[in-house]
Amino acid sequence: MKHLISIFIFIVILMSFSSAQDIVLMDGLTPNFTTCDAILTDGGFTVSDYANNSDIVVTICSNNGQGLQIDFLGFAIEDGQDFLTVYDGPNVISPEIPDSPFTGTSISTLTSTGTCLTFHFTSNETVTAAGWQAVLTCVPIGPQQECLIDYDLAISPAYEPGGVCTGGTNYNYCLTINDWGADSPSEFHGFDLDFGPGIDPITLVPVSFPVSCDGLGSWGFYESVTSAGTGLITGPGFFYDSDGDGDPGNNPGDACVGAPPWTFCFDVQIDLCEADESNAGEDASISITTYSDGESGAFNDPNCSTDEVIVIEGEIGCLPPCPGDCDLCPPNATIVNTSPILFCPSDGPPNTLELFVEEFSGTYSISYDTGSGPSTVGGTTADITIPINIPLSGGVVTLTAISDDSCVDIPLTSTIDILPLDPPEITFEADAILCEEEEIDLELTFNDILGESSPPYGVTFDLDDIPGGFFSSPNDSFTLTINQPGVYELTGIESNGCTFPLDGPSVTVSPSGIVEAIISGDTTICQEGVAQVEIELIGTPPFDLTILQDGNFYDSPTYFAGGTQIYFTGDPGIYTLENLSDSNCDGAVSGSATIDEFEVSSMTLSGGGVYCEGEEAPLILESEGTGPWETTYAIDFTPQPSLTISSSPFEINTQVEGDYSLVSALDGNGCLATLEGNAGVIFNAPPTAELNGDITLCDDEIGNLNLFLTGTAPFILIYEIDGLEQEPDTINIPSGFLEVADPGTYTLVSISDAICEGSISGQGTVTFSPSPSADISDVDTICAGIEVELLIEMTGSPNYSIDVFLNGNFFQNFTSDNDSVQFTVSEPGEYQIVELTDMNCTSSGLDSTTIYNFPPPDILTSPDTLLCFEDDLTLSGSASGGFGGPFAYQWVVGLDTLQTDILTIQPEDSDTYLFIVDDGCGIAYTQSVSVGLSPFPSFDADNLSIGRCGEGTLVIDTEIPLSLYGDSCVWNVNGQIFNVCDSVEIALTNADAYDVDLFVVTELGCIIDSVFSDLIEVNEVPVAGFSYTPAEPTIAEDIISFQDLSTGATTYSWFIDSLLFSEQARPTLDLPDMDVSHSYTVCMAVANDFGCTDTICDILRVEGDLLVHTPSAFTPDGDQVNDSWAPMIVGAIEDEYLLRIYGRSGQVIWETTDSNQRWNGQGAEDESYYSGDSVYFWQLEIRRLGSADKRSFQGIVTLVR
Repeated sequence: MKHLISIFIFIVILMSFSSAQDIVLMDGLTPNFTTCDAILTDGGFTVSDYANNSDIVVTICSNNGQGLQIDFLGFAIEDGQDFLTVYDGPNVISPEIPDSPFTGTSISTLTSTGTCLTFHFTSNETVTAAGWQAVLTCVPIGPQQECLIDYDLAISPAYEPGGVCTGGTNYNYCLTINDWGADSPSEFHGFDLDFGPGIDPITLVPVSFPVSCDGLGSWGFYESVTSAGTGLITGPGFFYDSDGDGDPGNNPGDACVGAPPWTFCFDVQIDLCEADESNAGEDASISITTYSDGESGAFNDPNCSTDEVIVIEGEIGCLPPCPGDCDLCPPNATIVNTSPILFCPSDGPPNTLELFVEEFSGTYSISYDTGSGPSTVGGTTADITIPINIPLSGGVVTLTAISDDSCVDIPLTSTIDILPLDPPEITFEADAILCEEEEIDLELTFNDILGESSPPYGVTFDLDDIPGGFFSSPNDSFTLTINQPGVYELTGIESNGCTFPLDGPSVTVSPSGIVEAIISGDTTICQEGVAQVEIELIGTPPFDLTILQDGNFYDSPTYFAGGTQIYFTGDPGIYTLENLSDSNCDGAVSGSATIDEFEVSSMTLSGGGVYCEGEEAPLILESEGTGPWETTYAIDFTPQPSLTISSSPFEINTQVEGDYSLVSALDGNGCLATLEGNAGVIFNAPPTAELNGDITLCDDEIGNLNLFLTGTAPFILIYEIDGLEQEPDTINIPSGFLEVADPGTYTLVSISDAICEGSISGQGTVTFSPSPSADISDVDTICAGIEVELLIEMTGSPNYSIDVFLNGNFFQNFTSDNDSVQFTVSEPGEYQIVELTDMNCTSSGLDSTTIYNFPPPDILTSPDTLLCFEDDLTLSGSASGGFGGPFAYQWVVGLDTLQTDILTIQPEDSDTYLFIVDDGCGIAYTQSVSVGLSPFPSFDADNLSIGRCGEGTLVIDTEIPLSLYGDSCVWNVNGQIFNVCDSVEIALTNADAYDVDLFVVTELGCIIDSVFSDLIEVNEVPVAGFSYTPAEPTIAEDIISFQDLSTGATTYSWFIDSLLFSEQARPTLDLPDMDVSHSYTVCMAVANDFGCTDTICDILRVEGDLLVHTPSAFTPDGDQVNDSWAPMIVGAIEDEYLLRIYGRSGQVIWETTDSNQRWNGQGAEDESYYSGDSVYFWQLEIRRLGSADKRSFQGIVTLVR
């Protein structure tokens, strides 16, 4: 099937080529268009590569409402740089086709989902390639697919030949779908059933269907289903519910997505035949309509021609009466009973049997066998009773043949078993024990192995060989409740109306003996001790009983032996028993056992600590409870010999160092006491102290003598200075130093630490030394930069180190081995001795002195001045203060320095003059004087247009507004006078040069007269103009020659639709090829040597040519491919159209004035006319758009069927 489809499509494409129009799609000139038959080519391919820097958008739509299909014959564009983007719609905001954009050499067939496709082609500025070529055709919108193509149908029982189905028969139908939709296997909703008048739909019974397609939804049988997508109501039938909501029609996705095969089975009954057989041959067909398209929500797929309909042809068949026709319906006899016949052995087997005879003619004779030989019986009615002879052990009756007036010895197959009834097997419970004053249940079970008997059952039994009674059981089991010991034996049973004697089974019920338990054993235990309680058991093991403690449940042990049993417990209380039973019966309990607990004793260890060597450390033992106590303790976890302690508290004195702990203590009751506490014992050596060192201290200075300590801090140290004992000193750490501030000899008196008294040794000496001092000399006021000598004199112990600061900042360090230091300085400020160190001590914050400079003199000069040009000026200067003189004066003029206080000058430009003063200190002090000249006005170059094109007006202004010079200004421009201190606007009337004269009187009275010759020049402007031939271009005549009609031009630029195409004076333009009339805007821009320009534009209209293309042949054979013929016309008026087809003899066989109508080989007046294979002449009359003249075309076309 698929191979055939592929060949068919290939033929369509080849035949379409013969009539398709060639369209260059990406040349930048092709507009949007509609067609269903074209060969598309990009801007290159067949003639050259496509162009660089392309950016082209073209939209193509079908002209018949169908979708577009584009099949590419070749595709080659620069990979990764040039792209063809295809949009599924009429513009670039439509969604892109899958895999778009395309590049390189890979592209697939493109199919639109609507009626249009939009192409957007872009190329970069470098590499190009061959491009592409494709065939455009129109196809139905939407996916194309095959529908149901493979299924199997099974009918049981099979129809008679010719599709005859027997009236009144129930048929089973199973439909298996093996392959649904070769292209879309998942779009299957299900199918419905429609019956002919010979079938009653009420007899339809669904039998089976697939469970699921994808594991989520489910198949089901529905009497009625409504499609939410189309409103279609269908059913009854089998449909798929994918979302499990019970409605297979409310969801567009309610379609099977699994893979076939799927099998559906149903039963339906053919109508009964009427008595007169009037409905024989009535339509009993079944139509099965399948539904697809799971994506649209519809119950039929618009892309299939129709959803497949499976028709099971059938008609009702009624058999006529046929007794006497042995071939069609011979006589038959059957045994009425269908299951074996059972009889009681005491009653014997039955001696007759019921038969039913049918389809016989006249008198019949039946042969049968009962196992003892053949027998024969005859009759004339349908019901007959025959005699039989069956032994007590049972037998089989078999019908072997039947004969009637028409037929002889027709074989029969009906048989039946006749068997004696057997009693059920009975299972009795095993022997049992009967306890005193109790009842027990004996269980009986009836087991009918052959299935010949059934409840109720009646049973008789004996007790110790004496009839004991009768009971009835409605079920297959029975419970017999008894209260007497003895042997119970079954003697008989009644079942299914039969009585059977029994010899057993039997069960022996024995009486029980005494069952008793006695508890005893009072005792007292230590805490966490264990007591032994005695329990005396009488009876048959095993024994189960419950032990109570103080009346509450405590334990439920099981004992597997009788006699005296020991029970262990560690909990005090009163213990009793209950709920005694041995292996057979419950028993009695008695007695009790009381368990008491001694009071808990305790012992605590305390004491210990740190002691001096040679001392004893006391440890204290305190006890509570009943003594005496046998006690064991440990030192560092090593047990010591035990002690007997009779009193509390008890003291242990020890000289052994270590950690002491209690190990055990046994009180007077023999119970272990609870133990608490521990003690640590440490023995320390006595502390020692050694003092030494000789130091010297300055004023208010604190020093340290060497002090060496051993022992445990804190220490208490007592010492004396020159024999005078000081207050005790507490030292928390063995620092190694004793802090001192007083002079003298230091001697230790005693040392003790936190534990012991210790030993002392050594002594130290502290000597006092005075701090050094210094003075610095004073200096008078000095001139700036003058050096002076400063002297520092010291007292103390050489050698010395002196730090000197200037104005609070470090200046210099000096060292000296005598009592003075001298140094030179020139900087003013405060000089201070901050720190002085001699051999022993350091002093700070000592003497200081301050050095001052004379201030600068006060200078007086002439003020800053503004002059007119060529005016004289006298400048003078003087000074006072400072060092006081004598004063020296200088003026600096340019590069010259003049020794004077008065200066006369005539400036040629604005300048600054420097006045220099020396007040006697040799320092040059300066002050400047600025002298300015009133400026000449200069023109603003930005507002002057030297070389202006053409007449007009011009604004002239100065760079600095004239209002800043003064209020008297006169402009003279080629004789035009303007009395204004502002800008002026002048009229330029022709090509000429203009002089400008400006006369200004400033506020200082300065006169400025400026003349500018030929300041402004005005140039002529060129005039653009052109014409072209042909004066009325057309699509066919579209090479345009342009003529230059401009004046005064030296350069040219030609534009078409804003694109530059030439810079010649008389260019030629080859317009792009177009199929319809179109217009362009052509512009000419000219310029002269002065840069003056002019532009002129015109509309260039190209009238469309009349294009006619006719296929040379067509094949109207009904295959929907090239079935009709018509010319393809561009540029014609549709309302003025006439097409005639002529036969070989010259007669008109078909004509039309409708440009959209095509010839399919029929006649114009008689559509039944059938044109044969031949060559036909055609003639066409049309009028071109924009033309008043009609044109005529003719040719031949070949018709091939």
